[in-house]
Amino acid sequence: MADENNNRVLGWTDADSFTNGAPADLVIGQPDFISSNCNATGAGSLCKPNGVAVDGAGNLYVADGTNSRVLEYNAPLSTGAAANMVFGQGGSFTSNACNFDGGDILPALRSPSANDLCSPSGVAVDGAGNLYVADGSNNHRVLEYNTPLNAGSGEIGAGDTTADTVFGQGGNFTSRKCNDGGISASSLCVPTGVAVDASGNVYVADSVNDRVLEYNTPLSTGTIGDRVFGTCASFTSFACTGISANSLSDPKGVAVDESGNLYVADFGNSRVLKYNQPLLAVTATPTATPAGTPTATATATATATPTAIATSTGGTPTATPTPTSTKTGGTPTATPTPTSTKTGGTPTATPTPTTKTGGTSTPTATAATPTPTATATPTATPTPISEKLTISPSSLAFGKKVAVGTTSAPKTVTIKNAGKKRTGLAVSIESESASPSVFAVKSECEKTLDPGKSCNVSVTFTPTNTTPQSGELTINDNVIGSPQSVSLSGTGKDPKKK
Repeated sequence: MADENNNRVLGWTDADSFTNGAPADLVIGQPDFISSNCNATGAGSLCKPNGVAVDGAGNLYVADGTNSRVLEYNAPLSTGAAANMVFGQGGSFTSNACNFDGGDILPALRSPSANDLCSPSGVAVDGAGNLYVADGSNNHRVLEYNTPLNAGSGEIGAGDTTADTVFGQGGNFTSRKCNDGGISASSLCVPTGVAVDASGNVYVADSVNDRVLEYNTPLSTGTIGDRVFGTCASFTSFACTGISANSLSDPKGVAVDESGNLYVADFGNSRVLKYNQPLLAVTATPTATPAGTPTATATATATATPTAIATSTGGTPTATPTPTSTKTGGTPTATPTPTSTKTGGTPTATPTPTTKTGGTSTPTATAATPTPTATATPTATPTPISEKLTISPSSLAFGKKVAVGTTSAPKTVTIKNAGKKRTGLAVSIESESASPSVFAVKSECEKTLDPGKSCNVSVTFTPTNTTPQSGELTINDNVIGSPQSVSLSGTGKDPKKK
């Protein structure tokens, strides 16, 4: 279990004998069970871990978010709590830079590579031992590492930490743009969760795009999405209108069970959705409305905001929880109940939900014999507009006055559509993210700005040590040259010094 705010991972040796309230058997990232400090570097430290995965041999992978790395532990429940491998820092346990390059280049100027990570959030391992990492908040991609524990010398712990496949950047390991060229079947924007099923099909929670993408055995067929969930079957739109069985809002986590059912933690809508065996639908290559894209068949009403989800598989785990969050306003008030069952064949048409006031959307579909469709290419993506957008200031400096472990007062960045009021175009501000995670977006601007209009984004700084920190606020929009960026800097103050 990733215990993010306590900067640790907890382990229990026997789930079958677990009873409510049973104490953990292992703590990782802290010297004992009563410590909770964010530890910046080292093989025995963690700072804001927010994703875990375990392979069939009991080896553990942890997304160590603030340290911009993934750590691997050889069967820690039997061997101990020190990491054996590090991904994302050039093999160094003593570095925690976003997109580490071994030098002093600011993150805002660095291009990532196949060896880099920046605030990773989700991890998953498939049955062959391939590792998947959601490297989303700054690099807008998912990385895959071919059997890293068995690479190199063939010995566990002596593997290769260079990624072999990249999702979301058109195969380019040095690109880091949100929806480069526009939202499409091959783009991503802040992917936060990843899962792999027993056949090697990959699911990615593409949070800012309000969707989940599915890739059919991408290690052999490529990294263009084959199905899309949450945007009314469109690869080129951001959302459906209203909340329904076809919509998602800021999905954070994904999981697949041994029967091939898909579960999505639909964070923005405070619910979990289940899709009954979606890959048994008609196989089709991506189009604007791909055949075989199913709707959800189960929902749950809740006042919490779900971010993590996992299933039992009876074998090697195929899903990985993403960061957990504190429940607010209550607990779930209903148990997910399927609202329809597929019968008589596989749907070939895109299901259309029938919405009832005060009830649950019930999707319907026409049953038919599956018929493969002809190969098609993704539809054209929207063209960015050539409007003028001004961002001020271009940098935020938090100085040296913020004590380690405390959060600064927010600083504000103003985004303005500088187009002419009568002839200019409206600009869509899609999302903002800050990295590394010592910097955080306090309030967002996600709206359409008419010419002359502006909105504000605020950022805070929470230093974890007294090392100077530099980072970047990334602003995603539909203007040519997106994303825009604002450089961030700050140095933590020793709380013992006045």
